[in-house]
Amino acid sequence: MARLFFYAGLIALVAAPQLSRCQEISEIPVMSVPVSAEANGMGGVSGSVISENSMATISNPAQLGIFTLHNIFNAGTYLMSTPYSDGFSGYDINLTASSLNIGTSFGEEIGLPFDFSLGGGYSRLNLDENSGYTHILDWWEHEDNYTIAIGFKWFASLGLGYTRSTLNSEIHNWGPTENINTASSNYGVILEIPVFDFLSLVRGEELSISGKIKPVLDFTLASAIRNVGSDTGLMTPYGGSNLPREAMLGLNLNFKLRTIFNGRPWDVFSFIWAREAGDNLTQVNSYIDPLSGIVRYQPGYRSGLGNISFLDNLIFGRNDGNVDLKKGWQVQVAEFVYVRGGSFQGEILPGYTTFGIGLRLDGMVNLLAACNLVDADDDVFGFLLDHVDVQYDHAEYSSATNPVVSGTTFNTINVVFK
Repeated sequence: MARLFFYAGLIALVAAPQLSRCQEISEIPVMSVPVSAEANGMGGVSGSVISENSMATISNPAQLGIFTLHNIFNAGTYLMSTPYSDGFSGYDINLTASSLNIGTSFGEEIGLPFDFSLGGGYSRLNLDENSGYTHILDWWEHEDNYTIAIGFKWFASLGLGYTRSTLNSEIHNWGPTENINTASSNYGVILEIPVFDFLSLVRGEELSISGKIKPVLDFTLASAIRNVGSDTGLMTPYGGSNLPREAMLGLNLNFKLRTIFNGRPWDVFSFIWAREAGDNLTQVNSYIDPLSGIVRYQPGYRSGLGNISFLDNLIFGRNDGNVDLKKGWQVQVAEFVYVRGGSFQGEILPGYTTFGIGLRLDGMVNLLAACNLVDADDDVFGFLLDHVDVQYDHAEYSSATNPVVSGTTFNTINVVFK
């Protein structure tokens, strides 16, 4: 029992600040820790900003449905493990992740009036702890995620996804080895609406700037419920330990300036503004035992989206301390250089700010072609522009009041086949 308190306290303090909640029991941090370097540079907004990054499906399986409307494969991995440290106890916790997705769209091929896609994916997350010189506690957690998703595009784009996750955890301390083997389900939905295309349809004339630049504005709304399943089998003073069930609701606006270069669409500039609210639905319910009259406790879950408020959290950006609020932005130039920033405000622990950068091979080749440094019609460069992209993303956290996460960095490489 002492191990359970120590382990839970360590995780809440060290591994993922988002996991700490008053009167909530959940002891599997790998199921909640933020993973995507691209999203972590934007304050952790990962479930609602549509992305080609293969790790986006971990936060919201519906990402895969949108991705396969335009692409056939992606795969990504950490370039190095991401270390966490509480700064004083000597505990080293390392996070690694890898993922891949595959799918295709075939609406037109089978005569549908809309585009339709189907995809599947797999990801693996590892959270490992080594106690350094103390050797008091050693543990690891591995999560395997198997995702299926569908996408629809008929003016707007809709993604629906489902993930089945399996969790294996092993804890070694001065007592007997303890194991957790459990499974859970994730559900997600994403809706993307092309606002300016709708206005062009109403006007009967396409919006343009000087006839060469087309302004694009996409509005995206997304939601997900993660870690739905039974308890872990571990016992606490409140009964069985719950899975960290989470609700997410997010929205964003993506403004782009698009042109046609060498017969290919090219977003020469874009800006994303995004907000995402999350709530850990785990709670402890108390009741009076009718036989003994003693107050007893039983882990349970809040219904729906918990404490998330669409108006307060997403529209006005307010947080009353009952949800995790993530705010992010991204500026990209020539589909080559991406600069990101954001912030995280948690329920209990102090928040932090984020910074991120990204580089894209596809955009670099297009930029070189625009400067007449390479030939876009060359077999090699043309193939890269039409079919392949290699993406690098970096993110880092900073906080004057939260040394637990300050300095944490993420670095990933992602390959996309179109």
